[in-house]
Amino acid sequence: MLPRRPLFLKLIQFGDRLAISKVLKTSDFDYRNRMDVSYRELLYCGSIVSDHLERNIMDQDGKKSNNDRVAILAPRDFHYPSYLLGTWISKFSVVPLYEKHPLEETKYYIENSDAKAVLCHPFYLSFLDPVCKIGRAHV
Repeated sequence: MLPRRPLFLKLIQFGDRLAISKVLKTSDFDYRNRMDVSYRELLYCGSIVSDHLERNIMDQDGKKSNNDRVAILAPRDFHYPSYLLGTWISKFSVVPLYEKHPLEETKYYIENSDAKAVLCHPFYLSFLDPVCKIGRAHV
């Protein structure tokens, strides 16, 4: 269920309007392939992420805490806003990670923020695998 906040209400209102448009470059001269995503699709993907997070993040009593943090590492395309929305829908705080930071620095951000989970795009799994073996949910 979506929180009744202005951000989510606007996403619902915008519906089929264009939210993200990305040119998928297949060669140096071909810019015909596009990935267009509507607000409705973005919200749908965010809801899937939210469901996944809520199933995987619980405290010792089996309850969800709204103060929990989730670290996110995703490409700066459609995936990042859908992960971000899903985290916000679940009422978690976001700890953004950057793939160009050294592994030790990334590990520090995750540990220092006390992130309950790391939400990671499959492309970055091999980079984050050593960090996630420290007892956090690898979502």
